[in-house]
Amino acid sequence: MSYIVCPNCKRFVKVNDSAPLAFDKCENCGHVLEFAADEQELQFILRGIELPKISYYKICSNCKSVNPRETGTCLYCGGTRFQLQYDMDSVNKYNQSVRNMVGVSSTDSQQNNTHQFSYTSQGDIHTNWLFRVVAMILGVIDFFFFALVGLGFIVDESNLPSSTAEIMTFVSQNMESLMIILVGSLLIAGILAVFILPRMSYKDSFTTSSTIGLIIGIITITVSRDVLVILSSIVVCGIITGIGGVIGEFIVQKLTKMIGSG
Repeated sequence: MSYIVCPNCKRFVKVNDSAPLAFDKCENCGHVLEFAADEQELQFILRGIELPKISYYKICSNCKSVNPRETGTCLYCGGTRFQLQYDMDSVNKYNQSVRNMVGVSSTDSQQNNTHQFSYTSQGDIHTNWLFRVVAMILGVIDFFFFALVGLGFIVDESNLPSSTAEIMTFVSQNMESLMIILVGSLLIAGILAVFILPRMSYKDSFTTSSTIGLIIGIITITVSRDVLVILSSIVVCGIITGIGGVIGEFIVQKLTKMIGSG
């Protein structure tokens, strides 16, 4: 059974199936009338319960990436099928209103057949591994690029060290500058790798970007056969790029919120 209802003065009438629907203003208070498809929707309107609002983001059904609501195709895989997300605050408000309406506790309501919404946290979305692999490859490339740029500021091209002794002397004389270049390049590699990925949790960002550091640390094997040096290099590089990934994710989330609120 359907109804025409006034949400202001709570008056309603049953819909006459043989007569056209009329959504004129309420004769009693002048408020715009609303349509309720069944008894439950009628109760929602009478009790002032609003259905959850759609959030600014939607999820690609194919690669599970987060996209702006206005996007027609996925920004990451080109897919056209999406799953809508609901705003968490409006979902919680709706569920609480439903629990109050049926007069049951939070625990009992989960076992009830009342239509409650669930919210999918963006942090629980798993980013497609293909994008992670691409991000890691680009991260390694970024590291070497910025490391070479940094070396260009401290190395005299007209007097490049050639022998092992000259290289060791150069390293010992420029240890502080080389450490700054190394740490800076690792951080930038971690930050930029996150920027090409969909929005993730901080844990996923750290895991993905730290893998870049692990790969860079393993490359130490080309200049040293000392197992302790190699392991230390892997751990240190992984931690630094992981920190860079967390910083990058923080920036991404701040920018996303700014764009969404704008």
